[in-house]
Amino acid sequence: MKNTTYYLGLALMALGLTLSACDSVDENERYIAAEIPEVGRNVLVEEYTGQFCVNCPDGHATLKKIKELYGDKVITVGIHAGALSWDDVEHGGLKTPEGDAYADKWGVEAYPSIIVDHKGTPISTMAQWQDAVQKNMGQVAKADIELSASLSEDGKKIEIKSSLLANNSMSASYQIWITESKIAAFQQTLSDNVLDYEHNHVYRASVNGVGGEEISLSSGIIAEKTHTIEINNSWEKQNLSVVAFLYDGNGVIQVEEAAVDSFEK
Repeated sequence: MKNTTYYLGLALMALGLTLSACDSVDENERYIAAEIPEVGRNVLVEEYTGQFCVNCPDGHATLKKIKELYGDKVITVGIHAGALSWDDVEHGGLKTPEGDAYADKWGVEAYPSIIVDHKGTPISTMAQWQDAVQKNMGQVAKADIELSASLSEDGKKIEIKSSLLANNSMSASYQIWITESKIAAFQQTLSDNVLDYEHNHVYRASVNGVGGEEISLSSGIIAEKTHTIEINNSWEKQNLSVVAFLYDGNGVIQVEEAAVDSFEK
């Protein structure tokens, strides 16, 4: 974002809008008998947002307060989608085709909106967000996820390891996302066009498809899985994380987050 003329055009684009990738999965599986722990379930919050959405910074601030209140029990992912998001990745756009697919899946029409635990209808009234999150907390998880992620030796891929353990035999979907924080990029606000706004927990890619992969778990048997994804040149390696969750027709069974380790600082 260095060209003044370019940014003048960008600001005009923002005003007009106001008025109006992953690699193939490389996977191995192993199954190990284990004792079943009692695990508290975390809560997944998908935030549908956009860089030309003047109210979205208030949404970011609202979710930040919720996360500060509940800590690691709440895992947030900012998904840029819709007409108020920006797809010019070369100049800092954060929109993805997958983001639009998820927004279409949930019928998101107002921005910002959230989906809690991968179920229900979008909630666009920010005053209702904390209550919606709190209602999904304190439940005993039906499964456990142990998650780790690291760079490959050549630094070009993320290698992800998961250990999945269910209380009872089940069939579910397993979804793995890449997110990035501390992204300095454009954001329109109610009062200004901020060129170096800090975007956090931004959805970057799905490792195993838009809907994840189907998986069968047996009670007391650990399923160990590995995945890899190539790192996009626009991502900052030191700010990447992995979000993984099991879900079915009733929503999230368990969700975990892990920072990508073994990067050069």
